[in-house]
Amino acid sequence: MEAPVSLSKASRKSTDQMAVIVEDLIKMLDGIGNGYRHRRYPDAKHAAKTAQVLRAVADELEL
Repeated sequence: MEAPVSLSKASRKSTDQMAVIVEDLIKMLDGIGNGYRHRRYPDAKHAAKTAQVLRAVADELEL
């Protein structure tokens, strides 16, 4: 008899969805990295959005 799947694992995003999210995150981080190379900090709005996506991806990875 198999153990039932936990609710958190059952609510995981699909691998296809996660692939798109991670690719978008990489693009966001590349943009920030390029700004740093040109001695520019990201604007507050862009930095907050990137931090929000990073936290969401981290939460998803921990499931």
